[in-house]
Amino acid sequence: VFAQQLQGQLLSSFANQITQAIFGPNAQTSGTFSYGSTSISFVTIGNEVNITIDTSGSITTITVPATP
Repeated sequence: VFAQQLQGQLLSSFANQITQAIFGPNAQTSGTFSYGSTSISFVTIGNEVNITIDTSGSITTITVPATP
């Protein structure tokens, strides 16, 4: 149970770092983050942010508005 709670907190922190990099006050136009076997990259193009999540070769692409 403790390990699951710790992993949840780490993933939450990881997600927060990515969200701040994309939408925060010092937002970046692109970047890449890695956590274990997961790599998340993003690029802002116009009014959209393209996010690519690569988990051991399984790739998911998400497009969201550049402003939350």
